[in-house]
Amino acid sequence: IGTVGEIYIGGIGVSPGYINRPDLNQAKFPKNPFTGKGTLYATGDFGRWLPNGEVEYLGRMDNQVKIRGFRIELDEIDYYIAQFPSIQANVTVVRKDDNDDKIIVSYIVPQANVNQTKSTDIDQRHYHRNTCLISDLRGLLKKQLPSYSIPSVFVPLPELPLSTNGKVDKAALPYYKDALKSMISQQYTSVSRDNTSVSAATDPLSEYSPTQNTLNNIWQQTLGLDSMIPLHTNFFELGGHSILATRLGIQVRKRFGIDIPVSLVFQHPTVYSMAAAVDQFAQATSNIVSKPSAIDNTVTRPVSSEHPPVQSSPDPSTEYSNDFATLIDQLPPPLSTIQFNNSDTPFVFPVRIRSGEAPIFFLTGATGFLGAFILAHLLMHFPTATVICLVRAQSPEHAFDRIKSSCINSLLWQTQWDITTSETSTYPDCKIGYGSQRVRVVVGDLAQPRLGISLAEWQSLARGVDAIIHNGALVYWMYPYSKFRSSNVLGTLATIELATSDHVKPLHFVSSISVFNSSHYIQLTRPEDIVLAQAKIGTGVLESDDLEGSRYDLPSGYDQSKWVADKLILEARARGYPCTIIRPGFVVGSSKTGVINSDDFQWRLVKGCIQLGKAPVLDNAINMCPVDYIAEFVVQVVAQPQALDQGTFHIESPSRFSYNDMFDQLRLYGFSIVSIPYSLWCVYIKEATDKSTDNALYPVLQFTQDDMPKNTRLPILDTSHTQVICHTGGIDCPPISSLIGLYLAYMVKVGFITPPTLDS
Repeated sequence: IGTVGEIYIGGIGVSPGYINRPDLNQAKFPKNPFTGKGTLYATGDFGRWLPNGEVEYLGRMDNQVKIRGFRIELDEIDYYIAQFPSIQANVTVVRKDDNDDKIIVSYIVPQANVNQTKSTDIDQRHYHRNTCLISDLRGLLKKQLPSYSIPSVFVPLPELPLSTNGKVDKAALPYYKDALKSMISQQYTSVSRDNTSVSAATDPLSEYSPTQNTLNNIWQQTLGLDSMIPLHTNFFELGGHSILATRLGIQVRKRFGIDIPVSLVFQHPTVYSMAAAVDQFAQATSNIVSKPSAIDNTVTRPVSSEHPPVQSSPDPSTEYSNDFATLIDQLPPPLSTIQFNNSDTPFVFPVRIRSGEAPIFFLTGATGFLGAFILAHLLMHFPTATVICLVRAQSPEHAFDRIKSSCINSLLWQTQWDITTSETSTYPDCKIGYGSQRVRVVVGDLAQPRLGISLAEWQSLARGVDAIIHNGALVYWMYPYSKFRSSNVLGTLATIELATSDHVKPLHFVSSISVFNSSHYIQLTRPEDIVLAQAKIGTGVLESDDLEGSRYDLPSGYDQSKWVADKLILEARARGYPCTIIRPGFVVGSSKTGVINSDDFQWRLVKGCIQLGKAPVLDNAINMCPVDYIAEFVVQVVAQPQALDQGTFHIESPSRFSYNDMFDQLRLYGFSIVSIPYSLWCVYIKEATDKSTDNALYPVLQFTQDDMPKNTRLPILDTSHTQVICHTGGIDCPPISSLIGLYLAYMVKVGFITPPTLDS
């Protein structure tokens, strides 16, 4: 139930097959495996069983593809491209690059007034117009689609080839590599005809430095191009994607002999900027080797668990902390200095939440794995509640379908939540959105000003909502901070504004323990701390910590964006506003049904190791907690007034569970896996993914190659506040070791992994 698959039709009305086409019959008219008689017809349509016995049709299989583990709707991409005013026609397809990797390619026909060129004398303008158009189009799609759905390549054409019946002839579309080579050639041609460059960002004929020349060769090999790469051309506009970016990073490491992050291209996506970064890394490495006794450039100050040394000259990785310093001025003034609705009491715990009678909640991130569970647990804990969900979608109907689909996939949807109506809620306080009385949606986007919703919707939410649960975020480990800023930082700032508009209402922010991924916090954990934590003796990073230990060296853009968002919430709380921060560890499957999110790294690691037959020796702990426990904990924080006094909560597994423990569990359940040193395992994984894209770790290869023993270390966290909430609410987190069998059973049942052999 809820699992997406192909729809087959059976019965006496099904044809026995095509005449004289045994090859086609084997695929389209297989034998009926249920009765052993007759045939089934493979429709080529996606669908799934619903809990009420109905089959939901989800579209044609040839318009839904899976690339690097992500399911992608080509029709959805085409829909948003068609909305762009300068596009006359378009079609999106999947092609394979020289490494046999699937990529998304969109062929576009610009409007005549945008791309009308009759004379070769204006090649420069012709190229410039296409470049600007593609750049603008890519920017639009970033606001509407997840990153993995954005086409790797856009190919401008004068017209799309059509078949005899008037449909786009996809087979006649030109090979995208030829288009890329033509674009690069146009760059050189246009500039050679006119010494004036197309723009300040385009200088393809500049003299290459030795580093730039070496990088150019690596880029050519990685992208399969045989012409010089212009210095300022973006890697991802040349057909690059996350896997190629990883391969590029590995080759740069080898060629230059420096320990740069594999994700370098995400921060520096042009030859010009990457060369500068490589030179900077090389210089820093040289200084460390030649000056081992150099004086540390820090301001002297006592070091404690609260405050690390302050660097007087922070490097570019401190962009995020500098940004926080500017954003803090956008927070509302202290609560004690303002008055709401002529009330002498600026905040009173919402009566409808305290009584449980028809409260209204606003929830972000409800289409995600954890978000769907939070939605379901809110509805079950508060039987008369209305939950309004912010959803990025084409329409209110599409938004509601996305919510419903997410819940169905996680075996959560209940029929009483399914009444769809355009009428507003029966509760007069919140006449907003589309959906049923229990579940309503507003179409919006965290990355947009005012969450992408209308002023009228904003004002209605501000008046009618009792509490806000902000769970939404952009999650992609390889992006720089700038890519996360709109969704994860400014989106959080907008929820603070909403929580303080009209009347003060509680804001509960679901963050992440990744804010502690800095060397300062990791070094605080000593071996004896692990023993104390196992004995449940108070230890670890306090829930009241001010996060200053991560001000300077958080490694990823995602971690940095969460740090800024957390600091904004902490500052709002310091100004008197009722805010909480909930920091879960790794969210894993349901402890009741075993439902997992198969795109999570942990399960990709499990599947990848099973496929390889080898696992790395890795004793670092994994802070895994069941999704239903985390969701219920969030609901308890919402329901308990004392949570607003405590403020911050760390969610940790009750017992230590390491990567080695997980691999031992796989062997316990019959999977044939040998543990080998991490460095050797990296070689095997690299070889496996070079030969085939079938290994589950292929989409996250960059993480497996980027020093997992270092990057998976976690500090011990204090959970005193969390334990109080759990005790009051009567909830407990089961030990993960007791759930691995359930998760494996679910993965086998849905075909994510193959079962162990019978003789194991």
